[in-house]
Amino acid sequence: MRLKTSFLAILLLFAYPILAEVKLESDGLLITIEEKSPELPGYASFLVTVKNQTQTPKTLHGQIRLTWDTDNKSEDRGGCIVYAEVRSHSENQILVPCKYERYNMWMFQLIKIYNFIQQSYHALPAV
Repeated sequence: MRLKTSFLAILLLFAYPILAEVKLESDGLLITIEEKSPELPGYASFLVTVKNQTQTPKTLHGQIRLTWDTDNKSEDRGGCIVYAEVRSHSENQILVPCKYERYNMWMFQLIKIYNFIQQSYHALPAV
């Protein structure tokens, strides 16, 4: 009976969305993605913290994918692009909203880390 109760508790634990955090390190960047409580209906919120431990300015390009997983298949339910620029030996935090229908799982995909900051991007005139 105890084994059955433990299994049910584990099943219930994973049946509900859990605010989670992912940490990884790549190319001198410490990257932390933390799921936050949604601020807008239909949008999940993620706090992305990028800490540069090198002398070179860096740009992080990544993606957060939202999925709905069942026993036998996984459906793509939305996502968002993560783009963060970090000067040498500094930290940058951004709140990233991700549009979704319904999801029970998310993952971060690191696309590329650039060893520069695109200066012309910031110099564009306001429209």
